[in-house]
Amino acid sequence: MLVFKFGGASVKDAGAIKNLAQILLDYPSEKLMVVISAMGKVTNQLEEIIQLHRQHNEKIKEKVDQLFEFHASVAEELDVLTNVFVSDFIDEQKENLVKHLGQFENNPLQQYDQVVSIGELLSTRIIAAYLDSTIGQCRWLDARKLIITDDSFTEAKINWPVTNQNIHALEWNAKISVCQGFIGSGTAGANTTLGREGSDYSAAIFASALNLPALTIWKDVPGVLNADPKKRKDAKLLKSLTYREAAEMTYYGAKVIHPKTIAPLARHHIVLTVRSFIEKANPGTNISDSFTPQNLPIYIVNPNQILITFTKREFAFMEEKNLAIIFRTLDELMVKINMMQISATTFSICMDLKWYKYTQIRERLGELFEISYNDNLELLTIKNHTPSIIASEVDGKSLLLEQKTRKTYQALYAATDTAEVSA
Repeated sequence: MLVFKFGGASVKDAGAIKNLAQILLDYPSEKLMVVISAMGKVTNQLEEIIQLHRQHNEKIKEKVDQLFEFHASVAEELDVLTNVFVSDFIDEQKENLVKHLGQFENNPLQQYDQVVSIGELLSTRIIAAYLDSTIGQCRWLDARKLIITDDSFTEAKINWPVTNQNIHALEWNAKISVCQGFIGSGTAGANTTLGREGSDYSAAIFASALNLPALTIWKDVPGVLNADPKKRKDAKLLKSLTYREAAEMTYYGAKVIHPKTIAPLARHHIVLTVRSFIEKANPGTNISDSFTPQNLPIYIVNPNQILITFTKREFAFMEEKNLAIIFRTLDELMVKINMMQISATTFSICMDLKWYKYTQIRERLGELFEISYNDNLELLTIKNHTPSIIASEVDGKSLLLEQKTRKTYQALYAATDTAEVSA
């Protein structure tokens, strides 16, 4: 069996879905497990709908109608809208969306997971029906009955023993099995999500549970590049990477693979191939145990960063007990630190800008520490740096933090001249 993962760009419309089917037809003798994301920018649209609901904005009905009309139009173009497997399901999910928006007002993270999971449910239902009508022997699977998690909504942790048992218990006799990425279910059966862009991780869960030799992720890029091709025209393909190199890239903010994807693959020595669904003949990038010296510089730019600085009140040094208090709070709030630095009296962290998390940090730590921030920042990470490369990248930038090790250089700087500083 082969496990394939297709992201939102690869299923953004009917034409893209037909292209997906053509890729699957290239594997006539293989059983295929296909993990699929929500179509295009549907997750973003569902997030906007949540915000409109919280703001009591009258535009919400229009946005909800547009979302479901889009899915119905894709199903119609694929000639599966008359299939009750699809049409009834679209109507059912619209009712669920309205219901979920009215629930969990006191738990916005749980509300978020109930709503955004609808994107994957809709896309897979439509695609499974289309594949069954064109290729045949296709079944739709519900990830929520297979991938079981804790109740850490928006960042759920996998219950591996139960999840493995569920996946092994299935009879894998269909030619094609289609399942959602990104979602699972918690201890009481509520929808959970595995972190933004978590469909890669879902595919890795299936590949590792089934102990398969390989996993392929199909993207709109030739493979893993040494820079974002939208920002650097000189971006080059990395033909191979080790698990550690790939994990470091995702940790520092490279978006081509979800950060949690690598660990389950490395544990089972599963080769991950990142390929282009546009240029299907290209071999892409292989990620495995094999070590190949990597001399190309790797550039990762992480936008929308905030620098938070803690200063102990009453002019005290930033001792270990103070750091322990800060780290414990950050862990409880599930804050990922992208960069940090300590001085005699201050401790600074750089994290993705999420105002609700910053507000929680202030609420919990504001009595013990003076807290200030700089926002509208970018974090640059360069692997395999040289002095000339560093100079060419940061010359003229207004640096707030800078760190360098043998292999890795990082600089935090204002994205524009209007970066805000606040106490």
